[in-house]
Amino acid sequence: MPPACSVPLSCAGIADKTLYVMRLRDFMNLKLAILSIVLFVIPVTGQKANVPEFTRVTITMKAEGGPCDCVFPAYSVSVDENGTVIYHGLKGVTVRGEKIHSISIGAVRDIVSDFLRIDFFSLENSYTSRKLPNGNSETIDHANATTISIDIDGEKKSVYIFYGAPRELIDLQRKLYEVTQIAQYTGRS
Repeated sequence: MPPACSVPLSCAGIADKTLYVMRLRDFMNLKLAILSIVLFVIPVTGQKANVPEFTRVTITMKAEGGPCDCVFPAYSVSVDENGTVIYHGLKGVTVRGEKIHSISIGAVRDIVSDFLRIDFFSLENSYTSRKLPNGNSETIDHANATTISIDIDGEKKSVYIFYGAPRELIDLQRKLYEVTQIAQYTGRS
């Protein structure tokens, strides 16, 4: 004899399916919550650890130019913690004199992070020759010497770049040129 049931068999099947769907929905909501934490909360926490903390920063790049104004531009550019960019064009540039504009504070923090990432404070003070695999050094007599300096809350470092600088320093030099947006003044991209 079949067991006594107050719900007809067809209704019991629907009730089981409804309960299953509700449990599946709750499970999916839990998975979605965990995925949201992994994708949004953890990366943000990790990024904050990489953002440099400073009160005052000044970054300066000075290109010395050379005997031929058309080949080697002479200018200086500096940017501070507020994003104020001060450009001084001397020779071999489209705009001579001083120009001031602003970039975002986020861009300043990014470039400071790049200085720290390449361990700028431990680089050599000057690059004037390139070390060859055989142990000898190679020099050149014509290049646009550039000095890059940073002052972070009183900790200062300057690096003179003529020839033979490591790739990450050359990349930093290019990024600093781009971030400060001075191509509009130098006439060079």
